[in-house]
Amino acid sequence: MDRSLALILDEDETQRVINTLERADRNHQLWLRRLHSGLITGRPAFTDDILDPAAHQRCKFGLWYYHEAAGVIREHPHFTAIESLHRRMHDQGRLLAGKAQEGRAIREDEYAHFMDLQKGLCERLVGLREELQVLRYSFDALTGTLNRQACELLLNQEFARVSREQETCCLSLVDIDHFKSINDSYGHMVGDQVIKTLSGLLREQLRPYDTICRYGGEEFLISLPNTDLAQAEEILERLRREIAGREIGFEAGDIRVTVSCGLARLDTRVPLAETVRRADEALYAAKAAGRNCIRVAAETCC
Repeated sequence: MDRSLALILDEDETQRVINTLERADRNHQLWLRRLHSGLITGRPAFTDDILDPAAHQRCKFGLWYYHEAAGVIREHPHFTAIESLHRRMHDQGRLLAGKAQEGRAIREDEYAHFMDLQKGLCERLVGLREELQVLRYSFDALTGTLNRQACELLLNQEFARVSREQETCCLSLVDIDHFKSINDSYGHMVGDQVIKTLSGLLREQLRPYDTICRYGGEEFLISLPNTDLAQAEEILERLRREIAGREIGFEAGDIRVTVSCGLARLDTRVPLAETVRRADEALYAAKAAGRNCIRVAAETCC
């Protein structure tokens, strides 16, 4: 999964990007069909989106690529590779169309080169679509945050990045205090709304490059990249105070909730699961200390 996409796109935005990508692909297939029809039937009535030297920008697929595609996918490796493949495919297609119009024979290697470029373009489109489809099913239905499976994938990518670049990162498990009492007193629908509201507060208070996922029922996991323990504790303390000071309004009345947080530094000398376990132990320590507080896990031994 591409981390940059996961941080920027939500479920609805992901679906919109998929829809525009699929529409662009359908337009490209229609263009390809018209080109082949002219080459095969011997009636080459080719239009400007085939013959023009700038046809790769004027065809409907090109209009999508250069003008309509969502900005958030423009840095994706598949998307950037499409530009060269699409332009070169048009150049080769124009060569084939020109020969067909002049009644000259098209060499086998010329056609094979065109089809190789088309195949490469198709593979990149499929790769981009699959990446977006994976992302589409990576969100928790209630909160709109990443689900646990997607979070574990991104955490593994973050673990590799921290190890490779010698950067810092902290993980925190955040749990709603006395959540069972909320469910028992107000019902599960209100409980769900509390979880949803809290997830919105987390997104509102955290930085754009932090990762939030729903890790369990009322538990969230937060990844804080490029952040040491002191900075992470300061961020979480601000978050804890903000949540404790908010009232969540319902028909039955206003509810105040608090959270407990366990914090651990991501240590690449031990498996990722060990850092999550230490954050979980710190969370239990926060619960044992009376809740509505933060506890920091002890550093691992060398």
